[in-house]
Amino acid sequence: MTGLETEELLLLRTEAEGWFPDVLNISRVTTVDDPFSGSSDDVETLWASGIPCSIESGAALEQTAVIAGKVQGVQIFAVTVPTATDIRVTDKLTITSRNNKELRVQAVMAPESWEIERRVIATELGEP
Repeated sequence: MTGLETEELLLLRTEAEGWFPDVLNISRVTTVDDPFSGSSDDVETLWASGIPCSIESGAALEQTAVIAGKVQGVQIFAVTVPTATDIRVTDKLTITSRNNKELRVQAVMAPESWEIERRVIATELGEP
């Protein structure tokens, strides 16, 4: 097998999670059919909670700089979560360990086959 062996990769992922000082919840907008009016409503629901994470303000990554062109003039945050976390663009992140700071996911970094942790770029809630 080329690259990292499965056990080594799992060990690295577990070790990385131990370095995450913060905790977040993920909320996602889903569409729910209204059985009475026949219309659909968008509802924000708690998708996952108690996820260990790390938050960096204005992270200086090349990928971040490219995305910054899309969200100029706002505070950008790099958020790192465990690799298996289901996190998507437009999800709302509530950083419970930071006085319930709310962020909106703008981009999810492309995963690699050897992904140790998942990184997303987010802005403060209410920003474009």
